[in-house]
Amino acid sequence: MMPARSLVRMIAGNTLRSRRHFVLSAFGIVIGIATFVVFLASTEQVGAVLEKIFPVEQVQVVAPRASLLGKDISKKLDDAIVEKIRSRPEVDRANPTAVVPRMALAFPAFGHGSFEGNDLRFEVGGFADGINPDYVQDDDRTREL
Repeated sequence: MMPARSLVRMIAGNTLRSRRHFVLSAFGIVIGIATFVVFLASTEQVGAVLEKIFPVEQVQVVAPRASLLGKDISKKLDDAIVEKIRSRPEVDRANPTAVVPRMALAFPAFGHGSFEGNDLRFEVGGFADGINPDYVQDDDRTREL
C-alpha cells in the first residue's frame, strides 16, 4: 500500500502536469452527477403523475364477454351487482361515489379520403365512455353540460 504522503504528491503532480485533463474530468464528473440527480427526480415525478392517472386504490370491474353459436350470453353488470360491490368491506361507505357505474358505448366508425390520387377507407373505431350525470352535479364546470 502506498503511503499517504506519496499518494498526495502523485495526485498533485498529475494535476499540475495536465490541468486541462483535470478540469475536463472534474467537469464530466459534475455533469454526470447532475444528470443522475435530474433522472432520479424525474422518475419520482413520473411516478407521482402515474399514480394520479392510474389510482392504485381504484378498480374497474368489467363483465366477461362470451358468445355461444353467435348469440351473446355475457352476464351484464346491473344494479344488483353494483349494490353487491358497494356492500363489500373494502369499499368506502362514507363516500357516496365510491362505486360509480360507468356507461360504455362502442359503435363502428369509418373514415375515408384520398392520398396521392388513391382512395382510402379506414376504420377509426367509435366509442363513448361516461358516468351517470348525477355524480358530477356538484362541479360548476360540468353542471350545464
